[in-house]
Amino acid sequence: MDDYRALENLVFSYASLVAAGDFAGVGGLFAKGAFVGSGGLPRRSSGCYRFTRADHGWRFTERRATVDLVGDVSHHLRAKRP
Repeated sequence: MDDYRALENLVFSYASLVAAGDFAGVGGLFAKGAFVGSGGLPRRSSGCYRFTRADHGWRFTERRATVDLVGDVSHHLRAKRP
């Protein structure tokens, strides 16, 4: 697999894990890296990624998130508050 496709798969894996709510899996992707947020809990964020080539392919070294929308998103949640 070429580098472009390997990096594309890594970013897609990240997005899939977040969408599934598998934050332990997200943590695994950053086991040797960092997730850097900019204040508060992100509601919607954009960011950039940094990668390093490892022995067995590519891995994240950092994801820097910029939060651009913060607020009450309780109406978007599936679970009802008690």
